[in-house]
Amino acid sequence: MPLSDAYNKRNGEYIEASRAKKDSATLAGMRAELDAIREKMEPYYEQMDVIDKKFINDNPGSFVTAYLLRFRISGMTLPKRNPPITS
Repeated sequence: MPLSDAYNKRNGEYIEASRAKKDSATLAGMRAELDAIREKMEPYYEQMDVIDKKFINDNPGSFVTAYLLRFRISGMTLPKRNPPITS
């Protein structure tokens, strides 16, 4: 995927620049470029999400479903716990 390759290359350059203590303006410009690439990738991520959800629903007993759910669950947050009810 050309966008993914471009993002990974530019991200590596950003990491190197950050480690080299480049000035904040340079780093901000590089972050802006990364954000622009990430924004272009968003429709593909959304399409992959639809495909993943369909596969999970159609194949609940599959090992691939377990693999996909692992990543979905790791991205979830726990609901806030309500304080216990005292009477």
